[in-house]
Amino acid sequence: MSRSRFEPADDVEPVPSLVAESVTAGAENVDAFIPFDLPPARTALFVEGKLERRLREAEQALVRLDLAGDMVPTLDDAATALIQPV
Repeated sequence: MSRSRFEPADDVEPVPSLVAESVTAGAENVDAFIPFDLPPARTALFVEGKLERRLREAEQALVRLDLAGDMVPTLDDAATALIQPV
């Protein structure tokens, strides 16, 4: 038996972060999915252990990449070097 691609599979669980609410839009009843409130914007994030080390290494790699980017001449610098004054 074929299933429409819009029908959920039997093993799919509903998403717990959504609430279905029936509302009337014009003369039509529709189901609106209302998400739960988001957490506060500035929650504390504690990074420790292996993740802390990997984040530190990644930040150091970005600093090295930024320094290497500063050493590469720009197109303007290359053009200036090729044009000789008369």
